[in-house]
Amino acid sequence: FDPFKRVVAVADLHGDFDHTLELLEAAGVAKAAEEEHEVPASVPGAPFERYRGVRWTGGNATLVQTGDLVDRGPWAKDLYALFAELRLQARQVGGEVINLIGNHESMNMQGDLRYVSDEDVSAFGGDEERQKAFRPDGWIGRQILEDYKVAAVVSQTLFVHAGILQEHLADGGVESLDAELKQ
Repeated sequence: FDPFKRVVAVADLHGDFDHTLELLEAAGVAKAAEEEHEVPASVPGAPFERYRGVRWTGGNATLVQTGDLVDRGPWAKDLYALFAELRLQARQVGGEVINLIGNHESMNMQGDLRYVSDEDVSAFGGDEERQKAFRPDGWIGRQILEDYKVAAVVSQTLFVHAGILQEHLADGGVESLDAELKQ
């Protein structure tokens, strides 16, 4: 536990790429790529409408995104790419980006698409491409299953998406929640 380590938390970004980037820049943890450039086609999910690269500026800070990158807004695809890159860059300089699973991530992985906007579907290239991305072997589904957590403790603070009951922690604590959900 480092009492001087900076922790930034953001929640429920819901496909709002532009405001997310403004928020991350204002918090001093990320900055849009200096120059407009196309993200290489080799990046999973490319091409993107808004995402043009990002730079982690948070040093050794921890950024916790408490779930719900997806639904309602049109740019979820771009947000998943942005956070994937931030996780890599932060780790390289001693920082950390933690993404939590929100109910909307779970809903999309289970095929419940009632909150998905038409613009979001279009950004993926249609229903079929969007559904493929969220499958367990899709580029977003793999991120969620491999990199996202149900809960995280950072600097003695518990972060979750929408709350947690004591009974959920009884059989192994926070760490057991991830393993249980991902089975």
